[in-house]
Amino acid sequence: MIDTFQKLFLAGIGATATTAEAVKKTLDDMVEKGKITSDEATEYANKMMAEGKKEFDKAKDDASGFFQQMLTKANVATAEDLKGLQARVSALEFEIQHLKGESSEE
Repeated sequence: MIDTFQKLFLAGIGATATTAEAVKKTLDDMVEKGKITSDEATEYANKMMAEGKKEFDKAKDDASGFFQQMLTKANVATAEDLKGLQARVSALEFEIQHLKGESSEE
C-alpha cells in the first residue's frame, strides 16, 4: 500500500514538472511572437509556480491525512505504542529477575 501511495505521489510530481516545462515553453513562444513581454511571462510563471506549490502542499496534506486515517482504521501500532510496550516489557523483565532473586534466596 505504501509503495502504491509513493508511486502516485511521484507521478504527481512528474506531472507537475511536465506541466511547468510546457508552461515555460508556451510563455517563451508568446514572448518570441511579441504577444507578451518578458516581464509579463516571468510574472505569470511566478504566479503559476506559487499556485502550483499551494496546490501541491494541499494535496500532500490531504494525502498525509488520508494515510493516517487508513493506518488508524487498520489498527497499526505507532512508534509511540511500540515504545510504551518496550517500557512495559522491560519493567516486567526487571520484576521477573527480582522475583527470581527472592525465590533463590529461600
